[in-house]
Amino acid sequence: MLAAKFFDDQYYNNAYYAKIGGVAPLELNNLEVEFLFMNSFTLFVTTDTYMQYYQELCNHFMNVELRSCSCNPSSSARCRKPLLPHITTTTNNTTTEVSTQQQQSQQQQSQQQ
Repeated sequence: MLAAKFFDDQYYNNAYYAKIGGVAPLELNNLEVEFLFMNSFTLFVTTDTYMQYYQELCNHFMNVELRSCSCNPSSSARCRKPLLPHITTTTNNTTTEVSTQQQQSQQQQSQQQ
């Protein structure tokens, strides 16, 4: 929500975010103000910092997904499903990206055939 407000000229109001987030608007407003004060109203992060946190989150959720999988057939479909819609993996200084847009395009093409 704050990222949208920081980067976009037009964004949804807090009442909308509260409704889709399942919290009261007053609570969301208080959380927003508390977050801003905790971060000294500094919302900009460098690309390196962003990528560091992004990679740590990806690694964390990949590990969670692997731990929750078992070898029985009923869980195999769940284990193959990507946990995150956009994953970047880095190996030997080579980066491979799979984006949601690419996946959606491939799904649409297969549905049309």
